[in-house]
Parts: sequence; C-alpha cells; structure tokens
Amino acid sequence: QYISHPKYTWSSLRKAFPGKYEQPVSPVPNPDNWFRAQIVIRDHTVRVFLNNAEAPCLVVNQLSSRMNGWIGFFLGSGAGGEFRNLEVFPSSDVIKKE
Repeated sequence: QYISHPKYTWSSLRKAFPGKYEQPVSPVPNPDNWFRAQIVIRDHTVRVFLNNAEAPCLVVNQLSSRMNGWIGFFLGSGAGGEFRNLEVFPSSDVIKKE
C-alpha cells in the first residue's frame, strides 16, 4: 500500500481509487520470516520490489510533490512488525536496475 499523509490517507485512496495504490504480493511472504523490500522513487514514480524480484509488485505515481525530507513506515491495525538493516540511498545510488 502507498499513502501520503496528511492529504492521501489509506481510507481516502481506497475509496477514490480502489486497487490503484495497493496491490497483492505474489508470492506472499511468510509472515513469520524476514523478507526484503526495496522501494525505488525516481521521476515521481514509486516502485516496490520484494525479495529481489525483477518486476515490482507495486508501481504508482508519487502523490506528493516532496523531493526530499521524510520517509515513513507504518504498521497498522495493531499488527506487529520489525525493521532490520534499513538503508536509504540517493536515487543515483539505487541498486535495482529499472
């Protein structure tokens, strides 16, 4: 899922654009194991790759005009979750080939 608070909340995007800013992941990662996620933002396009996949599982246009600053990760609905080995690179250093 992709959101951009405060204007583009999960519920408002789901209502206005059903299925556009959220996609199922296939194969579904085992929730009891670690999985790798790579988020690439370039030219106002957001691409999400899981477990070194060649193809992204989500591709959307960036909703905000923000070009630098904050990023956020959200675990909702009381779900547990952890992050490990989090790294942020400038777009010129992106590892994934596009």
